[in-house]
Amino acid sequence: MKVQVHINESGLVVNEVFTGTNADDIVGAMKARVAKEVNFALRIVINGMSNLSFAQEVVKRYNENKRKNLPLPTNCAEFLSSAQAEGFAKILD
Repeated sequence: MKVQVHINESGLVVNEVFTGTNADDIVGAMKARVAKEVNFALRIVINGMSNLSFAQEVVKRYNENKRKNLPLPTNCAEFLSSAQAEGFAKILD
């Protein structure tokens, strides 16, 4: 599975293709990528989250930032589908 991500929000710029065997692997790779960009304290918090918790936090913050009301994902595949629908990810295969 491959997912291309384009994000340019709040100083975080990501333009990468993430590869994994399933949606959980992809979200884990995304989580690791974001953790590299934040300060040490936030890195500890992010690394302590499950992949699903990370995805839910992303949606929560996205909703607050964009004044949307997207439902929190119940699994990582749902998160990737939602990200694609919002235009900041593209599921390649």
